[in-house]
Amino acid sequence: MLYFIMKNITELYFSNKKEKFFSFIPRSLNRIIYTSVVSTVLDFIISLLFPSENKIKKILLKKKFIKEMKNKIIITIKKIINNYWIFIGISYFFTIITWFYVSCFNNVYPYLKIEWIKSSIFIIIIIQFISIITCFLYAVFRFISIKCRSEKIFKFSNYLFS
Repeated sequence: MLYFIMKNITELYFSNKKEKFFSFIPRSLNRIIYTSVVSTVLDFIISLLFPSENKIKKILLKKKFIKEMKNKIIITIKKIINNYWIFIGISYFFTIITWFYVSCFNNVYPYLKIEWIKSSIFIIIIIQFISIITCFLYAVFRFISIKCRSEKIFKFSNYLFS
């Protein structure tokens, strides 16, 4: 809906030719790109909300001051819990708004329901496929670095896929 172009909506509405199952793909290419960009931005925002593994490791490495370490861990756990509640609230808010928006869009453009469902499933499959390829490449780089005993390839894989 957010990524539908008015030209495509009009073209689909006035089209007389019979729609094939995969005829939505050329119209979905820009949506795939936009969805990828938005998911990357959301991933970044979510990573800012929650503490990284390195931050927790830094707290645990300070073994000299156990009392200070316990206080920092308690503070970090409270921040994590608060951030989870904020994240859940924001998620519910956007879910309700998205549900309302999708309902309105599909009622205004009823001929686009099937197109929207097919393109949504297609985009989800493409994104999952990209994730699988990324994980596979990460494993291949790690395997090659272990076989060749190359720390540079290992660091490159960490840099490339982190």
